[in-house]
Amino acid sequence: MQLISTTEEKLTLLQACLDDGLPFFPAYGLELSYDDAQYEEARASAAARTGESEDEVCREDIWGDIVRNGGDLVFIDNEDGDAEVGRLNLSGMEHNWPRLMLEAPRSMADYISGNYDANSIDNIFQVLLFGSIKYG
Repeated sequence: MQLISTTEEKLTLLQACLDDGLPFFPAYGLELSYDDAQYEEARASAAARTGESEDEVCREDIWGDIVRNGGDLVFIDNEDGDAEVGRLNLSGMEHNWPRLMLEAPRSMADYISGNYDANSIDNIFQVLLFGSIKYG
């Protein structure tokens, strides 16, 4: 089965991943990193998009706007000498998008039905980042 979505729908799913799936990543020994200049640019664009001040916009929205603006969220493995294990960006999401229905069909069904939990979102997030579920 093919999952056809607009870029905006993909970014909405990414936002759910950042809000609800990212909290699992420290348990896997992974840390999020990003370019500081991209973060500041994304803070301004997220504030404009959400209507909040730059001081009020939440970090998950900023991280989403880093990707929305063409930047990278970099994942570092703290348990493996701080090795980079993945980059999440628009092209990587696009590349891994078809894998969602192969690697995480139940999680995607839960998300589409609106009946998802943090575990479902974690699985989806891993597929968007790695192309498969590596943890859990």
